[in-house]
Amino acid sequence: MRGDRQSPDRARCHEIAHQQDDGEDRPGAGEIHRPGEQQRHRRQCQVGDIGERAQDREPLQTPQREADRVGRAEQDDAPRRQGGDGDALEFNGVDHRSEAVIDYDEYTPHNRPCGDGDAHPTAVSVPDTGRKAGEPFFLNIWFHEPHAPIAAPDEIVAKYGDLDDPAAIYSATIDNTDRAIARLVAKLKAHGEFDNTLIVYASDNGSYRQDRVGKLRGKKGSNFEGGHRVPGIFHWPQGITPGHVEHEPAGMVDLLPTLAGLLGIDPPADVHLDGTDLTPLLTGRKEQFSRSQPLFWFSPDAGAAVRDGKYSLVAYPGYQLPKDREGMQALFEQVRAVLEETNDPALTHGDLWTQMFNGFDNKEAERIRIQFIRLNEFRESWIPTLKAGGFRQFQLFDLEQDITQRTDVSREHPEVFERMKQALFEIHASVMLDGPDWHRSQVD
Repeated sequence: MRGDRQSPDRARCHEIAHQQDDGEDRPGAGEIHRPGEQQRHRRQCQVGDIGERAQDREPLQTPQREADRVGRAEQDDAPRRQGGDGDALEFNGVDHRSEAVIDYDEYTPHNRPCGDGDAHPTAVSVPDTGRKAGEPFFLNIWFHEPHAPIAAPDEIVAKYGDLDDPAAIYSATIDNTDRAIARLVAKLKAHGEFDNTLIVYASDNGSYRQDRVGKLRGKKGSNFEGGHRVPGIFHWPQGITPGHVEHEPAGMVDLLPTLAGLLGIDPPADVHLDGTDLTPLLTGRKEQFSRSQPLFWFSPDAGAAVRDGKYSLVAYPGYQLPKDREGMQALFEQVRAVLEETNDPALTHGDLWTQMFNGFDNKEAERIRIQFIRLNEFRESWIPTLKAGGFRQFQLFDLEQDITQRTDVSREHPEVFERMKQALFEIHASVMLDGPDWHRSQVD
């Protein structure tokens, strides 16, 4: 977790909270600023939600373009989702349901170059949209990049390799995102608000490219470190300690209690928060930090994991989701045959199974791939299986000694193993208890 600078690392989430100027002295590094009561009222805070996972927004009434529909082939009759990747497939950039004013001439659709390289114009314009001077704002930006399908301007791709090389395009999408962040930073500086704006930069999962997770085990979709170890950057010159690299593990689950802690706001006493306030780590008081419960990850396909200090416990699912695996394999073979018939470059771009989840330029291969994705999509009818399934195998890793997670040390540390396994059971049970069974409610 870094505390002072921007980075072009793989990430999509940028959350910006600007503190209102109420005439009081600004907080210095290591201090906690307690805002006036008026700052807690949402009506006085400009809110923007932009990007891949913006949800609960009605689409703006704008002309539909053919390019806008790339990635939604054969899905026109499917029900529209509220947020998530289903809607985000329409664009390689900010989401069309944002409350901000969007210039579609500068919009970046899937599989199309980003014009002059100035991607994400909305991210820069939102702080100006309908906001009064001195009014606080919160801006949530879910950059699509480098989620597949990927695209970037040729002049940026050329810096990293051939224009049709997926690895070079992948790098270029991150570079292009970094340029967009630089434009946002420049806008904040122009308004004189950069030093008193908290910028949090993070991601929801590790890369889907194995070559981008280094020596870590696993990748996107995995509960090993390669699946969820991502950048975490906090920048607030007037509020946190600069130039500090923190090795304490943390996650986006900590963001809400941390914002409350930095602003001196007490979270509601009757609501359980899975995260912990990181304020002591961000303000040079690490000795005061104590995590309230282990970090927890859960995936219907991959099982679960908990992290407590230097130890990571990974649990494998004790059930198998009733996917049509034979059908998925058959569609995979059809895609392979289509690509081989035309000697498609995708055959040389690494693991073909991974590409099935990311996309192809070949139209016939992409048509078949979408059928493959449909068979892989989670179904609410699986919820009873998920809730009753449990876990069948556990492995304990000492990440200080074994960051690659190759050596199970559960026998060497039986007390740690049992303690973390019990914590995993308890957290998982609470998650399952909170999660509604939508399938059952629809049947009833």
